[in-house]
Amino acid sequence: MISVLILLHGLGIYTAHHAITRCQSPQGAIAWSIALFTFPILSLPLYVTFGSHRFIGYVRARRIRDSNLHAQLDKVFHHTENEGLTKGSNRMSIVEQLCKYSFTNNQVQLLINGEQAFAAILGAIDAAEDYVLLQSYIFRNDELGNEFLSRLRRKRQAGVRVYLLFDQIGSNDLPNSVVRQLNSEGLEAAWFRSSRIRRGRLQINFRNHRKLVIVDGKKAFLGGLNIGDEYKEGLKGLGKWRDTHIVFEGPAVAAAQISFVEDWHYITDQLPLVLWRSFDQTQSLQAMTLGVFGPADELDTCRLLFIHSLNMARSRIWIASPYLVLDESLLSAFQMARLRGVDVRVLITDKTDNLFVAYAGMFSMSKLINSGIKVYQYQTGFMHQKVMLIDDHTATVGSANLDQRSFSLNFEVMAWVEDSTFAHEVARMLEQDLSESHRVDSDFWLKLSWQKRFLVMFVRLFSPIL
Repeated sequence: MISVLILLHGLGIYTAHHAITRCQSPQGAIAWSIALFTFPILSLPLYVTFGSHRFIGYVRARRIRDSNLHAQLDKVFHHTENEGLTKGSNRMSIVEQLCKYSFTNNQVQLLINGEQAFAAILGAIDAAEDYVLLQSYIFRNDELGNEFLSRLRRKRQAGVRVYLLFDQIGSNDLPNSVVRQLNSEGLEAAWFRSSRIRRGRLQINFRNHRKLVIVDGKKAFLGGLNIGDEYKEGLKGLGKWRDTHIVFEGPAVAAAQISFVEDWHYITDQLPLVLWRSFDQTQSLQAMTLGVFGPADELDTCRLLFIHSLNMARSRIWIASPYLVLDESLLSAFQMARLRGVDVRVLITDKTDNLFVAYAGMFSMSKLINSGIKVYQYQTGFMHQKVMLIDDHTATVGSANLDQRSFSLNFEVMAWVEDSTFAHEVARMLEQDLSESHRVDSDFWLKLSWQKRFLVMFVRLFSPIL
């Protein structure tokens, strides 16, 4: 028994060294070190599961000099930058640097609920002539999931190439037998894992949270909707599902394809056979760029994009996100925007599918409200959209939540559209959502029992992995 304890403490000391040298923040390094020194029997499995904050495997894969991959990507980067007619304003140059793509002319349409989005996606799949790329964090083995697979099987039988990428954690209730059957039928399906070997299942930090559908290199869809019945019909106990997607055509489709190609290549060591198309840039369309970010980035791209959005807002910034778990840098950016006189509104869900995250979010909510920021809770079902409106001319739609997991741990995608007409459509949508919401009282924190306040303060200690 003593030898086992000595071994555990030795492993704890060794792992604490790893935490000290790898954690992104001093607070995280201190917390993990104390836990690993003091309670190694409990903290070692937790660190293996949650401790890593950098997707080293993906970083290494990016550095592999696969000549075919890099030749393709170099060609597309050149194509996108030179053929797109950049319309982004000067104040958006930081967005272009973070996203690594210039603003280009695209045709963008807002899809304000699951009914609209799924009808449009299935219609585009039915019209596919060359290939379909589909990536989903959650893909259910239910009625809607089977409807998608039925349409995709028919297209494959008609000679259309089909590539499917499911996140191993998010789609854990999708049987392996279904994926094997798809591959046996000529569709190419794969799991996105934190490691290309099976032991990577222990590490659940790095989830591919992107939702992408790309058809023929011409049209792409992205947003907050996964593929499952609840995203169309709602969830028992939570009511109707409130979510937002977009569909777009133009040079930004190439950026979406690059994202899929990198993920697919990382998992399979193969390149999907896709087309890189030219688009007419003479029309007056919406200026758009695509932010594709994750834990393999050199910078905390997602966090920096949110901070920059708050910093550049002049009249208003409205943000909708189901979850609200902020760090000090984001809290400060929110507070500075409010001090500048910006109309800052945060719309979150009232009914939640994750009570742990909801409790952690109460602390951030109290900080925002104390700073004079308006926080609303959506009442008509479960609000899952990830949308931001900046002033009267810029809007974003994507997969990233206002939480630490999206900022640092997940692979995410977000469309940035600088166009007053599109922004007006988003504003009208959010005004309707706000009319179905309740503004949180300024004294809500004081109304909580001391037990609940203690629980909130305890749960927020886990915010770096929520």
